[in-house]
Formats: sequence, structure tokens, C-alpha cells
Amino acid sequence: MKKLLALLLALCMVFAFAACGESESEKALDDVQDAIENGDSDDIADAYDKLTDAASKEGLSTDQTVEEIVKEMKENGDFDEMIKSFEGQPMTLDIEARGNDLAYVVKYTIDVGDTATIKAALEEAGGEAFEALAASFHQIIPKMDKFICEYYDMNGNLITSFKY
Repeated sequence: MKKLLALLLALCMVFAFAACGESESEKALDDVQDAIENGDSDDIADAYDKLTDAASKEGLSTDQTVEEIVKEMKENGDFDEMIKSFEGQPMTLDIEARGNDLAYVVKYTIDVGDTATIKAALEEAGGEAFEALAASFHQIIPKMDKFICEYYDMNGNLITSFKY
């Protein structure tokens, strides 16, 4: 039962990243996720191209630092839909710039019990989705060194971290 709960919590978090927003780049990011789920490499490449074009149209300059882009996207509300998608879920999301790295920080708001089970479920469920998200952000933000996904329990203890 605990493994099922852990997997469900992990999947809720993974699919929340695909939350659709109003901007063209958010829709393009959703299209990347759909292409990955369908497993067609040509569709994935096309979706990445659309994402890059949309980011360019929305003024996300490739000359900007990660910190500048994250600040601008937060001010413009570009992350709002993604963050709101966590409402009602047993976790919260924050998006941070850390020098040349972009970090997604997920914190569970409930006691998840055995964190080893959560860690295993996240590793099994999230790898491909986060690799695609990382690839998308690497195209939008060429100066980004790493895309980091961190998961914390409700007490702020690190469960696991992925770096792409």
C-alpha cells in the first residue's frame, strides 16, 4: 500500500509539470511532454523546435542569464499555472535560479513515510519526463549549466535530487 501511495504521489508531481498555461511557450512545453509520452522522436524534435520558437517570440533572450530569465518569467507569471497545478496536491513547487542552474524544488506537505520508497518511485516515474523538461530549458536558456529537480519531505530533508 505504501509503495502504491508513493508511486501515486510521484506521478502527481510528474504530471503537474505538464500543466498547460496560457502562453505559447507553456503550450509548446506541454506538446513536448505529449510527444515524449507518445515516444515518436520526430514529434519530439518538432515539439522542441516549436518550444524554442515560442520562447524567442515571448522575449526569452538567449543572452540572458538563468537568474534574469527566471526573474522575468516569475514577474510575467509564466510559472503561475505550473505552480498552481500543485494546489490540492500533497506538495508545493518552487522554481529557483542558482547561478547558472535552474532548480525545481518540490516539498511534500504530508508525511510520506518511507522516503526510500518515494525516492525509488520518483526515479522510476520521472526520469524521461525530467530529461525532456531539462532539454527544453537547455534550448531556451543556453547559459543554463544544469536543470536540478529536488524533492524534500515535509521537514525539509532532501529525499532525492536529479541533475540534467
